[in-house]
Amino acid sequence: MTENPAPRPAAGGRSGGGCCLLLAALPLLWCTAALLLPERILWYPIWAVAVVWHAAGG
Repeated sequence: MTENPAPRPAAGGRSGGGCCLLLAALPLLWCTAALLLPERILWYPIWAVAVVWHAAGG
């Protein structure tokens, strides 16, 4: 019986790097938006931390 030396393709076909790409893109989007709406965007990190803080405390 002959064996095929070519590797088989991975199942699914997606690498799963989309999550890391999203995390890297969020600060870039925030900085870009800060140029357009500085007074609104300034409070977003404070609001996000408050939401996480209150959700963890339950």
